[in-house]
Amino acid sequence: MGSFLAASAALLSAELTGLALYEAYALATGRTPAITSIVRAGIARHPHYAVSVGTVLGVLVGWLIGHLGKY
Repeated sequence: MGSFLAASAALLSAELTGLALYEAYALATGRTPAITSIVRAGIARHPHYAVSVGTVLGVLVGWLIGHLGKY
């Protein structure tokens, strides 16, 4: 289980780094739409889903932090 969590954390870190690099590139070159534009449009169209997703992600992150703190 520990190696799965380590691999998941590494994959998530790599994915977030890639998204951040793309966002910086899109903003620097004026490419549209940047990721933030896509996310803002989605949240504006479906705010109740955004709140639900945010709540679920918050609970999952809190649960993971609580469980990883035991080790």
